[in-house]
Amino acid sequence: MQNGIIDLGDVQPIAKGKQQLVFQHPNDENRLIKVRQHSKKSHRFRRPASRRLRSFRLWHLELTEYLTAIAQQGHHFDRMPQNFGFMDTSLGPAIVVEKIAGQDGRLAPTLSSVLETLNDDQVMFDMLLRDAHSLFGDLFKLGLEWKDIGLQNVVVASRPEPHLVIIDGMGKSPLIPLPLLSKWVYARVHTQDERKLIAPMMRFAPQTGA
Repeated sequence: MQNGIIDLGDVQPIAKGKQQLVFQHPNDENRLIKVRQHSKKSHRFRRPASRRLRSFRLWHLELTEYLTAIAQQGHHFDRMPQNFGFMDTSLGPAIVVEKIAGQDGRLAPTLSSVLETLNDDQVMFDMLLRDAHSLFGDLFKLGLEWKDIGLQNVVVASRPEPHLVIIDGMGKSPLIPLPLLSKWVYARVHTQDERKLIAPMMRFAPQTGA
């Protein structure tokens, strides 16, 4: 580290998303560093918020949901990684977040990878499915929105039973948040969103009987 800037130039990311790289924090085993991969697309004709925030718009959406959860319940929302603020790196500005751990203490696996290795474990599948419904119940109770719903954007933490945590894709970008615009419409959209996660999960349901 030089002048408070963490050098990530020769460090391999431990995870990659479509729009960001994730690194292990060099000074804290329990934290991760997320760095944006900047889009080369022009922001000239995009909405004002996108022109102003550029590729950091997605962090703005995510943090809005994170702060909304804290404002609604008065403490950290354990369906999202805890946020520890920003820092400078050799790859640009970064955000520091909690490292969600799995049963082995390592980086928690995605829901997709867990489902792919179930081997017809009905008990585990039932726990995952039950917690998926609970996850959406928690989101609805706090009026939160999850845009990029997918098995790759949620990990399975161990607390001690499987506990789903959203690691990417939180927040939508309407001028007026849907939960504030119409509770009835929000409820309908929320139900549709829940199906977007449950439906692909059901493809991994253990086959019972011949």
